[in-house]
Amino acid sequence: MLIFTLWSSFSQTVQERKSNASLYAGIIENSYARAIESVEASLLAVSEEMHLYEIGLIGEQELMASTRRILGFAPHIRQVVIFKDDRLVFDSAKNRSREIDRSQIKLGQPIDTNDALKIGEQIFSRFLPVIGDPPVDNKRRSLIPLSLTLPIFNDDADSKYELIAALNTSYFIDIIEDLKLLPEDKVGVYGFIPNQKTKFILGTSDLNNDALNGSLINQLLKDGAEQSSTNLYSGIFEQETIVIQLLEKFPLAVVVTLCHDGTFWSWLGRNLPLILGLSAISTLIAFSVYRVRREYEKSTRLKEQIKLLSAALHQSPVSVLITDAERSIRYINPAFTSVFGYDFDEVENKNPRLLRSNETEASVYQEMWGNLNKGDSWLGEFINKTKDGRRVYVTASISPVLNETGELTHYIGVLFDTTSSKENEKQLRLAATVFNSATEAVMVTDAENRILTVNNAFTDITGHEQNDVIGLSPSILNSGHQDQTFYEDMYANLNDKGFWGGEIWNRRKSGEVYPEWLTITSLYDSDGNLEGYVSLFSDITKRKQDEEHIIRQANFDSLTGLANRNLFADRFTRAIDRAEREDHQVALLFIDLDRFKNVNDTLGHAVGDLLLQRVTKRLLGELRKTDTAARLGGDEFAAILPNIVNMYNLERIVKRILKSLSTPYNIDGHEIFISASIGITLYPDDAKITTELLRNADSAMYMAKDKGRNAFHYYTRELSEQAEKRHQLESALHHGLENDEFHVYYQPITDMSNSRTACAEALVRWNHPELGFISPDDFIPLAEEIGLIVPMGELILRKACLQAVKWIEEIGSNAPGVAVNMSSFQFQRQHIPTLVKEILINTGLPATKLTLEITERLLIVDTDEILQQLQEIRELGVGLSIDDFGTGYSSLSYLKKFPITKLKIDKAFIQDMETDEENMALVDSILNMAKSLKLEVVAEGVETQEQEDILRERGCDFVQGYLHSRPLYRKDFMTYLINKN
Repeated sequence: MLIFTLWSSFSQTVQERKSNASLYAGIIENSYARAIESVEASLLAVSEEMHLYEIGLIGEQELMASTRRILGFAPHIRQVVIFKDDRLVFDSAKNRSREIDRSQIKLGQPIDTNDALKIGEQIFSRFLPVIGDPPVDNKRRSLIPLSLTLPIFNDDADSKYELIAALNTSYFIDIIEDLKLLPEDKVGVYGFIPNQKTKFILGTSDLNNDALNGSLINQLLKDGAEQSSTNLYSGIFEQETIVIQLLEKFPLAVVVTLCHDGTFWSWLGRNLPLILGLSAISTLIAFSVYRVRREYEKSTRLKEQIKLLSAALHQSPVSVLITDAERSIRYINPAFTSVFGYDFDEVENKNPRLLRSNETEASVYQEMWGNLNKGDSWLGEFINKTKDGRRVYVTASISPVLNETGELTHYIGVLFDTTSSKENEKQLRLAATVFNSATEAVMVTDAENRILTVNNAFTDITGHEQNDVIGLSPSILNSGHQDQTFYEDMYANLNDKGFWGGEIWNRRKSGEVYPEWLTITSLYDSDGNLEGYVSLFSDITKRKQDEEHIIRQANFDSLTGLANRNLFADRFTRAIDRAEREDHQVALLFIDLDRFKNVNDTLGHAVGDLLLQRVTKRLLGELRKTDTAARLGGDEFAAILPNIVNMYNLERIVKRILKSLSTPYNIDGHEIFISASIGITLYPDDAKITTELLRNADSAMYMAKDKGRNAFHYYTRELSEQAEKRHQLESALHHGLENDEFHVYYQPITDMSNSRTACAEALVRWNHPELGFISPDDFIPLAEEIGLIVPMGELILRKACLQAVKWIEEIGSNAPGVAVNMSSFQFQRQHIPTLVKEILINTGLPATKLTLEITERLLIVDTDEILQQLQEIRELGVGLSIDDFGTGYSSLSYLKKFPITKLKIDKAFIQDMETDEENMALVDSILNMAKSLKLEVVAEGVETQEQEDILRERGCDFVQGYLHSRPLYRKDFMTYLINKN
């Protein structure tokens, strides 16, 4: 029964050690992950300072000062160096002229999702090694390199920064050594690449079973878990337990190896008093029974038993001390000598008081002698000292020994060394003190997520007392800011990985909602069963407020809330980078208020500030969501307009800004009239460097002021002239429609089978009274862009149909039909079948005499709405022809899908087909394809008889070009018809 009880006690100790090992592995993992994250944040901060230094915004002394300030918040970083394209540009610890020995810095694979962060092998050196320095053989003076590679946001897009931080190894070792581990236990950190060999990085000692640990780590990765526990046996006894914890964000593994030999001796030290006490009592009882029942035996047998008892005392692991009645020492066993350091010769005939340390209360001795003088045994504790003066905690069992007549003859003391147990108790008290004095809140729950305990910081942060929350669910803290999906994902992560960390909003007892940084770790027993959760969190309200304040101060103008110069420069650089990738333009507007100084001088700066705020509101109201507005200082503003597709949209925005800013302001009863002058420059047309573009926009702004203010001006004369010409043409287009300045000309399309005019293409011509003849290539695209193509197209269609009716009246049923070009914008902005049907009815033109010419551009849109319109047009009996076929996205698929009746071969293929074999091959291909699809073909641009003969030989149906006639006005075309037909 005694053995079973002791074995159960030892097994329970082993299980407790295993549970603690899982917790320690999680603590190490959490500490290391946070340390690496803080290193990464520090390196990012240093890189930002380095970037400011590189672009000349700060000097070298400011760079060093800011870097020291950043590193002051990262005590585990001993040194930071920065390489730009493998060239050392900064060293926080040494003269930058000394070259770092890169060959000794062995970096591993990237350990983050951006392939930028790497961790290297341990280097035995206080700082990163310099070429020519001798090696250091001191394991306490070592470091671990951690590398972060970042792009440089300037005009050199291929350049990169590499920041290498030298991490203080002792910082990480101290985290391990602060844990309650036995000297025989081992802790190591490994880097790994899945399914490859692991690499030992650091630990309390070099582990001898690296191969085993590597295979266990790979198995853990394969299982998709975050923590595992493996037991190694020697026979039926557990020899070691290996607990592995993976870091959530980094390919690092914490390996905690428990040596159960140490577990046994630790357990024995705590329980030895009980074991020996029971043994001593059993021995005394057996001895007493032996004397009562065996006193008649021979003296030789008695001597033999006494000898055996003496041997047992001599070999006992517990200290035994025997004195005579006068308290003089008569016997000590070897265990006594081992604990206190005295040999028998040194204590013989001396009083046991030589062991006193004077730290035991006098009342203890009074109680002891009170019991002994009454003939009773005494059990209690002493603080004794050894021969060399070392303090020893002792649990003593002292008994008086009486002879047959009841006379006192000796005292027997059994002394148990409980120093180790006392130290363990001290460690537990320290842990409890840390738990309750920590500034970070700690909450422990069971497997059903009921709160078991919380610390004082929990009460300070949440307002809930410990007794108020024990047994409740952590949901009492829910603020409602996170939905159910958020918590489902959290617990799914805990179940899969055993860890979750992130920002969360909770509610205090007072009802106040606050942000906190929360980490939760799952606790498992040795069999992998969930035991509960440990949650650590801190209130980050002040940090978030400070961050927001710093960000606003660093990036925004305090008066208007617009971006300041710093943020504006960053946004402008990003816009240029994006424009370069996506191949589009970026416009920069430099805006200066006209006559603002008069407002300050006459009405005061307070009114001036209010005016700037009103200007800001109006400016933002005219910009797009993708644009960025900034105040550069005083009354100077700027705006970034990315993704400029055409100049019309840009000018429209600029004109709206000028109109809005020039509208009178009413401030404090004063009616204020100001305007603005805007300079415009374009990337990449005008320049590709930010500073040059800013100078360009500034120069253009002064040009606008020279024009009389309340105006805008482009940096380049060509753009200004183009904009002016465009503006003039746009105005003329509106008046041209109103004044019926557009006329329709007709070019005949000849039937190759009978040489008669089968049809005529209607072509719009514009002869402006002041600007003269304007090419359709100039005004048709502009009309499409500004929406005038709809009324213009309707006008041309109506005139062409009326003219075709007159041909029928003059010539008869053999009169040619008419082909009218239709823009894809017309199909997108109106229902063409309805328009065509209405014009055919009003003019009386038969549908078979009308063909609508469309481009491949319309078919590429390929929407159900376009297809439906084309089918409705064909149902009216109107023909459909694809104009300029072969110059766009020519595809058999849409020829089959859409109800097309004719193809028009573009004149570019006809002009040189006599001499250009490729053009001839293309013409043949189009003719063959049309024949197979039963489509008629019109060849455009036929100018020679040879071209017509070639087309006739190849079966072309119709030809159109200068060989037969140029486009003619209606009277001339009627004459042509009479003479031709």
